Amino acid sequence: MTYTKIAKQVVGGLCITAGLCLIWLYVVGFRLSVVQTGSMTPAIPKGSLVLIEPTKVLDSDSVGVYVNDVEQTIIHRLLYTSPNDLYVFKGDANTLVDAAVNKQQIIGAAKWSVPYIGYVAMFTKSWTGIVLFVYIPAIAMIAYEINKLAYRLSTARDKSFRRSEYLSKP
Repeated sequence: MTYTKIAKQVVGGLCITAGLCLIWLYVVGFRLSVVQTGSMTPAIPKGSLVLIEPTKVLDSDSVGVYVNDVEQTIIHRLLYTSPNDLYVFKGDANTLVDAAVNKQQIIGAAKWSVPYIGYVAMFTKSWTGIVLFVYIPAIAMIAYEINKLAYRLSTARDKSFRRSEYLSKP
């Protein structure tokens, strides 16, 4: 077996494993989110991909994820919990604290982040990314299959023509 075949099998196996891990994380409730702003810099830079663990219990100084009043997902550090069970967050790079949120608005806790990978995720959701990663490969696969089918039809026609010549001779 050549090194390229081995490399293809290894890469394919890693991709399948990564895909299965992501599916498992999604099934058990974990979510991925892309950091859109630099409010958590330097801890979590803009463009990071963040794994969110679903929980309503946050420790002080942990990075929490919540939905604000205008339905935006916010990833900020928990400063404190007030006595009336309101949570107060603040971005590391922000000077002001966020408006207090209740427990129902909390999505979970940020468990880990991968810097700048979120830019790839954002690009794949853009029109250019969809064209580059979906339409062009789909058109290439369709063209390849049409070419393969045309080749098979032409060789089948040639074989049947040769067979008919052979059978027509006395």
